Amino acid sequence: MTTPVVSTPYTPTKEAKAMRAYLAAALAACAAAITSCSGLPSLQEREFNGNFIDAQPIEKNAVINAVLDPSDVDLYRIMSGPEAERVLLDITIHAVGDVALTVLRTNEEELLVVNDTSKRTADEYIRNLSIDDGNCFLRVARTDGAGTIPYRLTIFRHTAPENAERELNDSFEDATPLIPMTNTTGYFAPGRTIPRSRIMKSDAGIDVYRFGNPTDIMGNFSLSLTGVNGVDSMLIVFDGTTNIIASVDSAGEGKGEEIRGFLFPQESTFYAAVVSHNRKASAKPYQLSFTTGRYDEQGENEPNNTTEHAREIYAGLPVSGYHDYTGDIDIYRLLIAEDTANVRLSLSGVRGADTRIAVSDAREKHLFEVNESGIGRGEERPNAVVARGIYYLAVSATNDFHSYRKGYTLLAETVGRSGIEREPNDSAKTASRIIVPGSIRGFISAREDRDSFFFEVRSKTSFTIAAVPPSDLDLVLMLSGPTNGTIDANGRGGKESMTGEFTDGTYMLEVRSKAGYNTRMPYRLSISENERTQERRKK
Repeated sequence: MTTPVVSTPYTPTKEAKAMRAYLAAALAACAAAITSCSGLPSLQEREFNGNFIDAQPIEKNAVINAVLDPSDVDLYRIMSGPEAERVLLDITIHAVGDVALTVLRTNEEELLVVNDTSKRTADEYIRNLSIDDGNCFLRVARTDGAGTIPYRLTIFRHTAPENAERELNDSFEDATPLIPMTNTTGYFAPGRTIPRSRIMKSDAGIDVYRFGNPTDIMGNFSLSLTGVNGVDSMLIVFDGTTNIIASVDSAGEGKGEEIRGFLFPQESTFYAAVVSHNRKASAKPYQLSFTTGRYDEQGENEPNNTTEHAREIYAGLPVSGYHDYTGDIDIYRLLIAEDTANVRLSLSGVRGADTRIAVSDAREKHLFEVNESGIGRGEERPNAVVARGIYYLAVSATNDFHSYRKGYTLLAETVGRSGIEREPNDSAKTASRIIVPGSIRGFISAREDRDSFFFEVRSKTSFTIAAVPPSDLDLVLMLSGPTNGTIDANGRGGKESMTGEFTDGTYMLEVRSKAGYNTRMPYRLSISENERTQERRKK
């Protein structure tokens, strides 16, 4: 048999009553001074208000002076006004101690709990609270059992402007609508616990917004979030099926975030979430601006970080883009219609960015990447020989650089293949062929670039192998086959050459640079017959 538990009502001692009276008087005096400035009437807590039946009704804007004893709980009932649907509530509680503020519906269902545990003495607040019928309960409870805690509760009703968030807007279902070409005001509220499903595991106060393109015209949209001191904000964008398409957390504490140039299909819906990444709150508002524009035919359109959303580019036509946020990857789709093509890839430099181009085929198999020039300088691959098909060019900044104002230009163009090496040719399997006697041009287009060539000799012949580099390269030639040798007699800009008898067989020739690389100026490699061999043939 279970013994029933009977709760004993809390009865304050004489000392506790005296302390309460003293603290209440002090708090009331302080509130009176504040009230005279704010214009709000001052009320006194009405004990006992520890349950829903006895909750103290609050029908107007007011400042309430109250005290929490050990194990004490205070409840208030917020009564609606004549225009409840258009009214938002601002609630602030200032306490000399750690308290939790809970908002409940009239059916006693908890909506949210506000409790910033980072500071023992701190304001707990809710801004722009929107309740269906304007009625709700507020519960004030302490989080420890020591001492007596005086507090001041401020209730303020105001008409809801169109460009303000509506709490609770912590889920997709309750998202606040965004209005194009306006700034929407919101708040990073103290850490909150929401007793229902959330879009993120963090309870740092998430504000969700909804926006869409109701027209039948393709466009683009941009979102800009102002910074708030002490808050490391994060901006997340979801598509209409609530999949994340962008997550921006670039600027650090007190800095804003921005997402720009996103493709805005006709009759589409998107969501944006504003999050305090470092779980900090602020009573100062942020501004979230939502702007729309025309479809950009010359530039990138976000999101383009997957092959599915890759922007089509055409050989010979440049496209512009931005490293919009930390980790941004811009993918472009290039179609090669010829059986084979020699493609020059050029990416302009951006001050502060260490840029990279990564190339993959239609099956997204990585082929090669270009990342040699360093910070602030462009990248170039002068002669990538590719077969017919689809290729993806992924542009990114490897050093977490981001900028909304300094953009890059990407150009893919086909160039003549006659007498030029066929990249990639950095191994014996991919070596470019030289028909002797003959010559070929090549590029040392990266610090570790090695160009492999092969040639065939059918009868004993005397050949001269010569390589003439640009003035900034120091070439080294490695010969292997029936005859082996290293050709390295001169420094930068110096011609390297050797003459010798070559017997029948296949020879490999590797060209590299001991110092420097050059994506603009090629070297010239030639293999020529000597006069002795030519005279022998004439006889």
